[in-house]
Amino acid sequence: MPRESRYLEFALAVCREAGAILREARNKGDVVVDGKPGFELVTNADVAVALHFRQRIASTYPDHAMLSEESHGGIKVGTAPCWIVDPLDGTANFVHGQDHVAVSAALSLEGEVVLGVVHAPFHGQTFWAIRGNGAHRDGQTIKASSLTDIRRALIATGFPHVRTNVDALVDRLKPLLSAFGDIRRLAAPALDICWVADGRLTGFVDRIHLWDAAAAGLIATEAGARLAAFGPSHEDAPADGVDYVVSAPGIFDRLVATVTGRSGV
Repeated sequence: MPRESRYLEFALAVCREAGAILREARNKGDVVVDGKPGFELVTNADVAVALHFRQRIASTYPDHAMLSEESHGGIKVGTAPCWIVDPLDGTANFVHGQDHVAVSAALSLEGEVVLGVVHAPFHGQTFWAIRGNGAHRDGQTIKASSLTDIRRALIATGFPHVRTNVDALVDRLKPLLSAFGDIRRLAAPALDICWVADGRLTGFVDRIHLWDAAAAGLIATEAGARLAAFGPSHEDAPADGVDYVVSAPGIFDRLVATVTGRSGV
C-alpha cells in the first residue's frame, strides 16, 4: 500500500474516533466552556480531542510532529512529517447544539500538505483528499461548482473573535453584499471550505489559521476550486490568522478583486 494511503487510513480512523468523542460529550451534556480573548470559546471536548490525536500520533508515528489549534506553541511546519489538526472546528456551533461542526486533520511531508480529512460527526459525512487524486465525500467524488454568474453565488464568510474594529468588518461585507448573490456565516471554516469543494457553497472568504485551511484547502483544490492566501506566512501571521479566498473557478478572480482589490492569482 502506498505511503499516503496508509496515512489516509490512519487519519480517517482518528478523525472518526474524534467525532465519536464529540458526539458522546454532547449526548452526555458533558461540555465545559471556557473562553479565549474576545468572543472565542474553548471546551473540554476541544482539549480531549486534541489529546486523543496527540496520543494516537505518538503511538503510531512517534517521529511525527503535531500542530494544533489547542497546542501550537513552538511548533512550525517544516520538512519533517507534521500533522495539522483542528480538534473542533465550529466550537460555538457545538456548544449551542448546532450540527455544523467538524474535526480536521492534514499531513505535511517535506513542507507540503499531501492529504487532508475533514469529518463532520453530526452530519455523518467525511471529506478527504490525497494530493493529485481528486476529492471525495465518503465514497463519492466531489467537484466544485461550475457557476460563473456572481449574482447567483453563495459566499461563506466569518467574523473575528476579537472585534476591536467593527466598522472595518462591516466595510468588508458591503462589496460582497452588493455584487454577490447571498452570504452565509456558518462558523466552521474547514467545513465551509469543504462545502465549496462539494458545490454547496460557491465561495469562502475569511481570515483563518493553518489548522482551519490545511486539510480543507487541499480537498477544495483537488475538487477543482481555486484558493489564495494573502499576507505573511503562517509562521509569521498575526494572532487572528491569514486572509483566504476559496471559490469555484468561474467566480474566483471577481471574488478576489472584490475582497482584496487585487486580481486573481
